[in-house]
Amino acid sequence: MGARERRLDMIVSYHHRPSTNLSVDNCRRFIRELRQVAASSFQIDERHLPNYQCLSLDDPVRSLADKVIVCVRLKDTGKMIAFTSAVLLPIPSLPDPVLHLGLTCIIPSALSHGLTKMLVGGIARHYLRTRPDQTVWVSNLAAVVSSLGNIAIFMDEVCPSLRHRVAPTPTHILIAKTIVETPALRESMYLRPDVPFDWEASVFRGSAKGTVFEKGTRRSEGTHRNEALDSFYRG
Repeated sequence: MGARERRLDMIVSYHHRPSTNLSVDNCRRFIRELRQVAASSFQIDERHLPNYQCLSLDDPVRSLADKVIVCVRLKDTGKMIAFTSAVLLPIPSLPDPVLHLGLTCIIPSALSHGLTKMLVGGIARHYLRTRPDQTVWVSNLAAVVSSLGNIAIFMDEVCPSLRHRVAPTPTHILIAKTIVETPALRESMYLRPDVPFDWEASVFRGSAKGTVFEKGTRRSEGTHRNEALDSFYRG
């Protein structure tokens, strides 16, 4: 029998549009912490991180202005060990932005502590509390199938979904069409202009190919325990 893994004492913090209450210097400091976690997660030099989402230092205030971020830190040292960062995507004719669950990073030594589910679930609950009694639309783009599987399990009206084989609603189609046709939204999601949207399957095909987000030998918290769900999202 192996030794029991030590439980981590953690602090979870929520940041809604963080640059609205942080100075430029504090925005820059926060982004540098996020970049350290991301570099460790992808096991690459920080210099090779994409200039993307909350990782961009070009304009620290702008980089954080449309983000919802959940961070996990060690309680004893305050060191950040994981985060997830969502982008608020403006979609014309929708009353609220779409919450795009775009980026989750965890340092390798913390991968076995169930942080992915904690982070993604935490960011969804936090945002929902800011929109009581309102419908919140969520999008997701991931090379790790467990991320897609968790969305399918815990969200309603997911498309595509193994559990609910229904045609896309007009709102699904509106969101997809707006993202496909809007370069700024594609950039927010790290979608190259040449990545095609499969209208029949309701997915972007090959979005992570050739990028740091491609699921190769990078470690993760593994696939979802539902093998049928994993198989479905692998296509």
